[in-house]
Amino acid sequence: MAGLNLIPVDVNELGRLNIPSALYTLAELGMSSIMVEGGATLLSAFAHSQMIDEVHLFIAPIIIGSGLHSFGSYNINFLKESLKLNIRAVGKSGNDVHIILSSWYI
Repeated sequence: MAGLNLIPVDVNELGRLNIPSALYTLAELGMSSIMVEGGATLLSAFAHSQMIDEVHLFIAPIIIGSGLHSFGSYNINFLKESLKLNIRAVGKSGNDVHIILSSWYI
């Protein structure tokens, strides 16, 4: 396809994307920033890899029944092992609350 480049990347012991290796490969190609919009499995993998710089969290003012957790397989049970983020900004996007969290201080 025109404009599409496939880049082979390593997998981990579970046969899933080796995130640190993939990010290193992208950096070698000159990419310094990527956006990940994934499901719970991919987001949890990034959290486990400690490879999250920033999170944009949108909260809609609606209530529905039980749903999926954004970081469903990020099973950390102790605060000392958790991924700690800082609130960088809070605002609105339409009728939603938009919270920007980062793993670094500005």
